[in-house]
Amino acid sequence: MRFSHDNSTYIIEDSGIISRVYGQEKFHILVVDKIDHHKIKVAVENGYKLFECAEINDKENCLIKILHALYPECKTCKFT
Repeated sequence: MRFSHDNSTYIIEDSGIISRVYGQEKFHILVVDKIDHHKIKVAVENGYKLFECAEINDKENCLIKILHALYPECKTCKFT
């Protein structure tokens, strides 16, 4: 996934491990502070999903929310 405000990219594994990756061009989820019609249109055209996180500057909190949305059975996470 990628954060829209700074283009930082992370991988979340089903084991709960969250890792920052560098030089990764492809992503499946774009984290945005607010979803609007234009962002939806661009996401559909480019084949990725949007995840709204109002506290986008609190990356750790957003990443934990995404982890729980993707893998609800995963109760803990580990940042690497």
